[in-house]
Amino acid sequence: MNGRVRKTCRGLILILLAARACATEFDGMKGPVVSPAISGLGYNEDNSDVWFVVDSNSDSDYADRQTGMFANHRARAANDSSRSTVDTEIVAVGSIQQCVDKLHAICIERIRSAGAASRSTQRSWNGEWQKVAPQYGCLLKTGKYEEHVHIENWPEECSLYIQADDHEHIVMKGTAELTGLTWSVYKGSVLKTPIPAAFIAEHPTPFQQLFVDEEMLIEARWPNAKLEEMLLPSVWAQTKKGSLYGRIEDNDLYTANVNWTGALATLNVAHQFYTWTRYVHSYERDDASKTASFTYPRDLPSITSWAGRANVTSAWTGQQYFLSGKLEALDSPGEWFLDVAAGSNPPVWTLYLWPPTSASLADEEVAPPSSVEVKVRDLCFNVTGNKNLRIVGVDFFGCTFQCTGCREALVSNVTMLYPTYNRLIPEMGPVDTDSDLVQSPEVLTDDQQRSLSLEYIGVHERQEKAVETLLAGNNNKISNLSLKYSNNRGVTISGDSNHVENVLVHGTCWLGTLTYTPIAASGSNNVITRSTAAYYGNAGITTHGPNHTVSYCHSHHGGLIGLDTAGIYTGSPSDTGAEYHHNWVHDMREKCIRGDDLSANMTIHHNVMANCGEPNQDVRHDGVGLILKGLGHVVYANTMIYCQRVSRCMPACGSPYKPWDCHANRCPLLVISQNDDTLYFNNAQHNQTGQFCGCSAQDDIHRAGGIAAGIFNGTADEMKLVNPKSMDFRPTEQSPLVNSGVVRPPYTDGYIGKAPDIGAYEYGGEDWKPGCSISADC
Repeated sequence: MNGRVRKTCRGLILILLAARACATEFDGMKGPVVSPAISGLGYNEDNSDVWFVVDSNSDSDYADRQTGMFANHRARAANDSSRSTVDTEIVAVGSIQQCVDKLHAICIERIRSAGAASRSTQRSWNGEWQKVAPQYGCLLKTGKYEEHVHIENWPEECSLYIQADDHEHIVMKGTAELTGLTWSVYKGSVLKTPIPAAFIAEHPTPFQQLFVDEEMLIEARWPNAKLEEMLLPSVWAQTKKGSLYGRIEDNDLYTANVNWTGALATLNVAHQFYTWTRYVHSYERDDASKTASFTYPRDLPSITSWAGRANVTSAWTGQQYFLSGKLEALDSPGEWFLDVAAGSNPPVWTLYLWPPTSASLADEEVAPPSSVEVKVRDLCFNVTGNKNLRIVGVDFFGCTFQCTGCREALVSNVTMLYPTYNRLIPEMGPVDTDSDLVQSPEVLTDDQQRSLSLEYIGVHERQEKAVETLLAGNNNKISNLSLKYSNNRGVTISGDSNHVENVLVHGTCWLGTLTYTPIAASGSNNVITRSTAAYYGNAGITTHGPNHTVSYCHSHHGGLIGLDTAGIYTGSPSDTGAEYHHNWVHDMREKCIRGDDLSANMTIHHNVMANCGEPNQDVRHDGVGLILKGLGHVVYANTMIYCQRVSRCMPACGSPYKPWDCHANRCPLLVISQNDDTLYFNNAQHNQTGQFCGCSAQDDIHRAGGIAAGIFNGTADEMKLVNPKSMDFRPTEQSPLVNSGVVRPPYTDGYIGKAPDIGAYEYGGEDWKPGCSISADC
């Protein structure tokens, strides 16, 4: 060990009591190592905790300026807090990375010199008792931390803690301020400035996201959009008659009067549950007819049956897109554009900006913005191969965290603003543009469809991923986290037995693609509970893999851009055994809860599905409360009201072939009939069908599947609920739902009265409310 260890204890050591404050000083190292009081942990004189205090030495007023942005979540939950006041005069290091590196060196030296015997003391976390390794911690002081902290293969003998000190406000920054700008008038209210060479040298990748006074501005685009409009279909242009695969006709383009060749086209086309980005190949504008069109490469992966209708214009009309990447599109306050001179050496970048406070091109004098920041890093924490990591009380602005190969990690008491952003949607894989499947206008045969499915397998398994807020591994937990304003993903957990609790994800998936979900779980046996997904562009809470649980969650105002979506969603042969219970799903553009293609053995109970299918936005008339395909489900005690098309769509016909159900070069056998053994009881609904969600009107069997009992068919008024318009879905004493259900142990055990009630609430029973509790937005 480098240096002799000298210990000084300043308090009484008590097991399971937060009553110690010890300092450990290492000879030859800068600054002391501090061991703060940690509730519920044991102490070993020969294997003590080691802590450094970290101070970024940055603007001390920064946190005060941020108070309004993070105010909703400044209160830290006591059950997740393991911090104690440490002498603020003790300052060990100036950066988190420096702290982590020093702690790593100490841990390795201890292991090498004396071995790090695990403590026998145990504590409870996530309902299980586990051994706790010594704590190696970075205790953070107020400030902004402009860092990419890299933690790799941390020894499991040493638990790493990164957390805010009491009453301190820490913000991890993914942005950097542009300084030394020399603004001049470009045209009207549009200003321009060269980007300093020093900034380009330090950050050589052109930035995609820009903030003025810490408010995000929109990159110049057509049609125009403000930040608060990013989830409105009205800010997307519509494809017109004459559009085909690879070509968009739109007379409205003519009025824009911009040559769009080389622009970036964001395309929510074909089936519209995916969105792609492609560069415009050519642009045509006809002054005589006042029409305009552009072409893009016919190489979109995963367009499924639309590939067989490439030249059928009706299949490509009425879809949506927008264009960006052209200076000429900068025609509105709050827009900007970065021009990167091609082939220049050294690089030459010019920023064009219309300040948000300037309203008209006629303005003679335009004041430049006081502060301009741009996103320069995606990740503020990049962690691989770690056990017992804790990140607590740290806020993020313009960056996020990723933890892969982690075990028993905890991320808690965190607020994130603009954590992830990417104008390009990562490719799902290549497509052979010369393939008959792409060029042929005819509907595909079964053999062609199967051939396409094998092509899709290759596409699917080569899928790239955008940077995401990710906790991957086993037995990890995310709790008390608020994430707002990401144009792509929200929170993702992957692996086995992970836990998401008390999480808010608000304003995500602006591009409307199914790959960008607010809260997603993959792997097996993961739990999402007491969480809220609100205002998002495609599917809401998604699970993929066996035996996931979604409970007491609130998913609302979703599917606002893409189509064929759902507020809580799963669906493939591998997605078996999911349990969705005690959730509210409402105000969806289309569907509320969905168990899609060949899902199996799901249990769905005590859910409310309301306002499924917005009348003015449900363009395909697909507003459904519950869609459930496959076999072996148990569905009971649900309330489905105000569904635009139908409350329940549960097909009984055979499962049609779907290429995306294939995995690892295997396609499942077709199911001759669905929901034969599905139990469906004590549900309140308006109506039901088996048609359009898997069976067509021409099928011999298009009735609703399942073994049904104790079903109430009627409107919300006829159900006599307390006040469903104000989100009170309990039955009144006079409700026909009361005591009208069937007894079916063990599912109905504990009912009140003569018989179980029908619907999600029992009269006189628990008035349960779903969702998170960390914000008024829950």
